[in-house]
Order: sequence, then C-alpha cells, then structure tokens
Amino acid sequence: MLVVLWCLAYSRGAKINIKKIFVMVTILSVMYGIGMEIVQHYFIPFRSFDLGDMIADGLGSIIGYFVSIKRFAKK
Repeated sequence: MLVVLWCLAYSRGAKINIKKIFVMVTILSVMYGIGMEIVQHYFIPFRSFDLGDMIADGLGSIIGYFVSIKRFAKK
C-alpha cells in the first residue's frame, strides 16, 4: 500500500518519466522495510530481526510497483 499510495500521489501532474519515479518509490520502500527490521533488532526491546519480514516487505513493494504501473502510468 505504501508504494501504491506514493505512486498515486506522484502520478498526479508529473511532467517527467513516471516509471522512473515509481522505481525510486519502490527502492525507497524496500530500504524502509530493511531499515525498520534493523531498528527493531537494535533499538526496540523484545522485538527481533526477521529475514522473512524483509522478504515480505520487498515482495509487497514490488507488487505495489506493478499495480501502480498498470493503474497510474499513462500509456
């Protein structure tokens, strides 16, 4: 949902290559997911690092990218 909502916001009135923006949003979303796992591991008591969560975040971001391309990219 994070990727889809950001891509929706950027698709409104964008004058540059929208697919490039969508790729950047997706990359930043994946980095955010990885960062949250690192924060949970080191800074939040009783929370742990989970590789499965990072994979799920990455897959969700990629799915969001393809949904956004199909839905918001002008052809």
